[in-house]
Amino acid sequence: MKDLQQLQVSSEEFRTTMEVNVLANIHIHDAFLPQILAGTTKKVAAITSGIADIDWINDYDIEELAINAMSKAALNVATAKFNAWYERDGVLFLSVCPGLVDTGHFVERTVDLKLFSLLFPPSSFLLEPQCADLITFYIATLEQQAWLEGVLTRFSKYSPDFNGSITTTESVKAVLSVVENSSIEKGNGGRFLSHFGTKQWL
Repeated sequence: MKDLQQLQVSSEEFRTTMEVNVLANIHIHDAFLPQILAGTTKKVAAITSGIADIDWINDYDIEELAINAMSKAALNVATAKFNAWYERDGVLFLSVCPGLVDTGHFVERTVDLKLFSLLFPPSSFLLEPQCADLITFYIATLEQQAWLEGVLTRFSKYSPDFNGSITTTESVKAVLSVVENSSIEKGNGGRFLSHFGTKQWL
């Protein structure tokens, strides 16, 4: 119900996410198709996410990131459709999840939180009403951290060997390897794969 309420109050975010994750990719595919058809390496990879895997959602109650998951699921369908349309022309389309990548986002949030805690400890909230915006940020960050801990707990149940996020370099190498090793002949067309080249997301 929380995510349903989130969708209702965040319709603008939902539209924006769909435009970025789905429509933008469709337009990019269309724009570059003439060059792809004329090229020698006829492969197109869309960057998706494992959170769009319905089985994973159902088996591990992955309720978070509903908007992003829906948009990535739509992207996966669009990618499969492109593959169905252009496979006869020798073009391979596939969706690849880059893994849980450390982009610095959570590190920055942690630093911000520590700094804010020093400047505005919880005991000062009632004394500093003009800091309402910062307090909201502080509370939201705490909620984000609690949410992240819950998600990581379920991730560890899904993959006991999961050791946390991977670097951007590791992710890029893994995704490129999946793309290079995929082909129409191997039946990879239109598939939704992880950075391992399988359905193992972590």
